[in-house]
Amino acid sequence: MLSRIKGIKDLYIEQTASSPGISIELDRAKLGIYGITPRQAGSDVQTALAGRVATVIRQGIRQYEVFVRAQPAFRDSIKSVSGLLIDAANGRKIPLSSVATVKYEPAPYIVRRENMEGVLELSCNIAGRSTGAVVADIKNAIHSLSLPPGYSVELGGEYRTQSEMVKRIVLIMGIIAGLIFVVLSVAFDSFAVAGLVLLFIPFSLIGGVLALIVTHTSLNISSIIGFLAHFGLSVQKAILLVEYILYNKASGMNDYESARHAGLTRMRPVLMTALSASVAVIPLALGIGTGAEIDKPMAIVLIGGLITSTLFTLIALPGIYVVINKKRAKTEKPLG
Repeated sequence: MLSRIKGIKDLYIEQTASSPGISIELDRAKLGIYGITPRQAGSDVQTALAGRVATVIRQGIRQYEVFVRAQPAFRDSIKSVSGLLIDAANGRKIPLSSVATVKYEPAPYIVRRENMEGVLELSCNIAGRSTGAVVADIKNAIHSLSLPPGYSVELGGEYRTQSEMVKRIVLIMGIIAGLIFVVLSVAFDSFAVAGLVLLFIPFSLIGGVLALIVTHTSLNISSIIGFLAHFGLSVQKAILLVEYILYNKASGMNDYESARHAGLTRMRPVLMTALSASVAVIPLALGIGTGAEIDKPMAIVLIGGLITSTLFTLIALPGIYVVINKKRAKTEKPLG
């Protein structure tokens, strides 16, 4: 099923085949009769079958570990393992078969558990597509499965790391927006002006969202970094324009002339900034170069965002300022 999804490479299913082995099941009731604890019995059996370091011998500056283990003849069959002697409480030695059931039983090569539940891991690499797009197809495939009761499917690896990082980035963007609001309020001595700049940002980012939709690119870490970078660019352009509007108004112009003159004056630097930034990331947006698919979503968001933010900065923001200021002039102190 997963092998048919485009972009999945090197699909690997964890080995689930069993290998023959010897199973030892301790009988707690019989252990109690001889005064032996399960831990003690397990330690004796482990020493005989796997071995352990009993002591260390030192000769000068050198030291040698003394490794104790039963000879192969005493651990190579059910009969020999059943006859292993363990220490009882009264000092006697009793065979393992007196307190345990020893039998052949197939056992898996690897037993993996997470949160006390058995886990079977499927892993793969992704090539030619973004992680988000591949994960979306995997989720659709999982929804079509009819899993028995008690079974579930969870996505991990890079996808889990990416999801956690997205949450942190969103939190950071919220904190940054709050700090920017405080700084602008202090700089312009007006909560209304600071609110106008921040209100303008979501509309500026619409271009990035539309660019992702048009190019069928998923939202991932790379695209979120593009939104984060464009977040700063949008704030910068809005601040420059609003600051110049307020400067013109302080020079004696009315609201309309202040906004119109600021838009015309700032048009060239804003267009040059947007054009140079867009041209710089075009190779990434086209997927040119090694590893370009990693940065491609970021470049697409930047180009789309710069187009809409430039239009909103030069056209919508001055008009919104004039409209809001006229309404505020009737009831309270105008902006600026």
